[in-house]
This record gives sequence, C-alpha cells and structure tokens, in this order.
Amino acid sequence: MTEKTRIVAHLEARGLMLPGLVHEALAANDRLKAALTLLQDACAAAECSTGGEPRAGAVPTAGDDTPGMLARACRVEGGYRLPGVGALVEDMRADLRWMLRPLTAQGAAQAFEARLEALERRLPELVDDLAPRGFVAALASAQRERADSLHLLLMDVHRALNRLAAGLAEETVDGAQAFAIEPDDRQRIAAFISLRGKPRPSGREGIARRPPGAFLFPLSFLHG
Repeated sequence: MTEKTRIVAHLEARGLMLPGLVHEALAANDRLKAALTLLQDACAAAECSTGGEPRAGAVPTAGDDTPGMLARACRVEGGYRLPGVGALVEDMRADLRWMLRPLTAQGAAQAFEARLEALERRLPELVDDLAPRGFVAALASAQRERADSLHLLLMDVHRALNRLAAGLAEETVDGAQAFAIEPDDRQRIAAFISLRGKPRPSGREGIARRPPGAFLFPLSFLHG
C-alpha cells in the first residue's frame, strides 16, 4: 500500500471524505442502471437479428457511446454476441465496488461485499463477446425468491446509500458545500472564502468538512 493510499484510507475511515464518496457512489449507481438497461436492450435487439447477423439497418449513430453493442448484437448458438460485453461487465463490477466504498468507511459493507463476491463467482467467462442465453436475465432479475442478482444487490446498496446520504448534514455556505458544521461555523467559513479572494466554488469541489476542532477544504479549493 502506497503512502497516498494509506492517507486516503485514513481519511475515508474517519469520514472526512464521506460526502464525496457518497456523491461518486450515487453516480456509479446511475452508470450501473444504464448498463443493465443497455444489456437488456442489446438482447432484445439480438432477437431481431437473423442468421447470426445484426438486424437490418443496424448502423451505429454518431456519438453512440455503447461501442456498437445495440447496433451489432446478434443471436448465436447458445446465446448472443454482444460487442463489448466483457469490458462492460468488468466496468459494472468496478462500479459496484465503488458504490460500496462509503459503506465500507462506515463499517456497513460486509454483507454486501459477501453477496458481490458470491455473484462474481457465478459469472461466466465472456469470451469473444459471447454471452450465454439467460446471462443478462439473471443479472437483471428482481425476483428475490429465485436467486440473488446484480440488480437486487444494486437496489439494496442504493437504499443503504440513500440512508447514509440522508444522515449527512450538508448545506451551502457562500457558494461552498459544507458538511457537519456547527451553526457558528458559517461565518468563519464565509470569512475564509472571502479572504482567499477566489471565485466561489461549486459542487463537490467546494465541500468544506469539519473534523473535530478544524475545517477541511479540498486541495483544489485551497491551491487551484
């Protein structure tokens, strides 16, 4: 573990990076939902193909960010050919682990991590863009009585993140997002922002966090 990694882990464990972690986790949740929808749409598109060829008229459009999966999906023996499916599933696994980071920092991710590891053990090898029939349906299943799925895990982690986010007292102080501050801290934060003579920050880069007895500002705000 590098020194930078140790510092980041220490800050996460103390909760100093929690608002940013939650922000990134919820963004990962949105990407995962979009990826699941893409896989389902690609399977539907593949059903419209004939003879192992993409459906007629399927041409990638300009700006298409799905690497041609929808346009070139087709049926093959035993499943589907979904261009880019292997890389997409790896990205989905990474996003799920990213979603768990704020929960890990709070000591609340063990059960979710165990479920993710069990799901990963069940993943087939996606060689040459080939996805077995039923693979995407199993990922997207919402039927708890049948088996756990990526979709079910995603929903449960999302609920846990929403509960965590609801407990973060966050407000805007002179254009900066402040986390866990006391009522009399607002004037001091505003005075610091004014003293810097810098453009007022916005969004995640402007978060001011307050560990006991001190304020913590992002380096990009202090020096950028």
